[in-house]
Amino acid sequence: MDNDAPRQVSTSRPATARRVRDRKRARRVLLAIAALQVVYASAYIYRSSFTIEGKRYYCLFDDAMISMRYGANWAAGHGLVWNVGERVEGYTNFGWTLMMGVCHLLPLSPAHVCLLIQILGAVIWIALLPATAALARACRAPPLAVVMAAALTVAQWNLIFFSMNGMESGLLTLLVTLGFRGAVMSLRMRRGRVLPFCWFALAMLVRPDALLVLVFTAGLLVLFARQRWRTILGFTIVVIVVAAHVLWRKSYYDEWLPNTYYLKATGWPLVSRLHAGVLTTVWALAALALPFVLSLFRVARMRVWHGLLLGAFVIMLAYGTYVGGDAWPKHYRFVLPVTPGLMVLGVLGMLHVMGSSQATWAMRLRAWGALAVVVLIVNAPHLSHWALLNPPYGTLGNRTSVEYALAADRIAEPSATVAVAWAGAFPYYANRTCFDLLGKCDPYIARTPAHADVLRAGHNKFDTEYMLRTHDPDIVVDRLSDMPEVFFVRYHSARIDIDGDELVLAVRRGSPRIHRVETVPWERAREIYLTTRRE
Repeated sequence: MDNDAPRQVSTSRPATARRVRDRKRARRVLLAIAALQVVYASAYIYRSSFTIEGKRYYCLFDDAMISMRYGANWAAGHGLVWNVGERVEGYTNFGWTLMMGVCHLLPLSPAHVCLLIQILGAVIWIALLPATAALARACRAPPLAVVMAAALTVAQWNLIFFSMNGMESGLLTLLVTLGFRGAVMSLRMRRGRVLPFCWFALAMLVRPDALLVLVFTAGLLVLFARQRWRTILGFTIVVIVVAAHVLWRKSYYDEWLPNTYYLKATGWPLVSRLHAGVLTTVWALAALALPFVLSLFRVARMRVWHGLLLGAFVIMLAYGTYVGGDAWPKHYRFVLPVTPGLMVLGVLGMLHVMGSSQATWAMRLRAWGALAVVVLIVNAPHLSHWALLNPPYGTLGNRTSVEYALAADRIAEPSATVAVAWAGAFPYYANRTCFDLLGKCDPYIARTPAHADVLRAGHNKFDTEYMLRTHDPDIVVDRLSDMPEVFFVRYHSARIDIDGDELVLAVRRGSPRIHRVETVPWERAREIYLTTRRE
């Protein structure tokens, strides 16, 4: 025994020193990646902006601009509404919309509030780097795997895109990742904790889709962690927060569920909905197949916390399929919040396949080379955007929407009303009463049957004739290519140039709120409309 003692000390000290060096090296690499994120985020924001008549505009994804209009009206004292005087909950991201409202309290122009939200999104995206690293460490990943998992997470184009285009997906992913980190620690220590549920309570306020992940996590903690009363207490906190929000919704909007629920989850035949959902799932699996397959190499040595991360990914895939996916299937938005956990498992599986437990320089080079291949595969559908060779998706459409807002200002009084299908950027910048042709902010359209041949959730309910007859808008800026001919008598097409771009709008004949306009035949108007830069 005496002879063995010195050998144990002599071998443990080098091992300990090596671990300390690896952790320090990992921290330096993470700092370097964060610095690269700052540079990339700056380039991204500039690339997504545009100039019109010498003025630079910043704009978010069109759905995010819907939330921005709610936030702007709230900050102006009109309430959390899309149109002043109407109470329709056309958003599904309560906490994020409130945050946007707080930003509107600052003395900034609309364009610069959009810039502020993009900067906030960049901060959240950068914060995902240490959050994913913390989750990987909680899963007992070695320093090399910690850095690789964090790098792979933040390198996802879809996460970059939604975070810096003003969507709630980045914040939701951050909160879920922090909740997972706390849940993994609870499962490792086999002791219930309240903290993970605090993160999930915030996530539920940001977007209620977090409910499935919350229930799955709570179930595992009840089954495998002692001191269950802590888990029950944490879950109770979430229930109280959600119940308070639902009761507020009922008192404010007189509805138990948001209008977007009726728009996307009702009146859509199951077969058509599943067809659309499968399309989104196929895109998600095509991009994430390699991390998913690599994560399966951990099955033989699966711990409960590994099952938590892998199970959450499968659950969200199934959920996305059932609800009909997203209007933008290549971006698999519903799966994004659980991808950090998948990346942790994928990297652990990759290092297991490579078969070396020693982080030598040769091993690191092979690992980073393999990671580069995974990054390219994950981002394959968006490589030109990811490399910023092309402007981010939606930039040209945002420019056109702002041009339409400027055009409306030039031909109409501020009191003129407008019918839109792009319900975000135009209403935000035009600041007029608008009518949503696609129903996100209209309770009647949201409850009509879906057009089964349109496989885009949230874009498959419309009744243009009803909307025009009911609201009689002064201007129509969208869906001119399929405008019912019965309205040609009531509306004529107007042409206007904005910064060299030719635009057409339908304006109501004889409206006292419309100035004199240049009219063009409807055939010519449709040709011009179909060439406008809508993506």
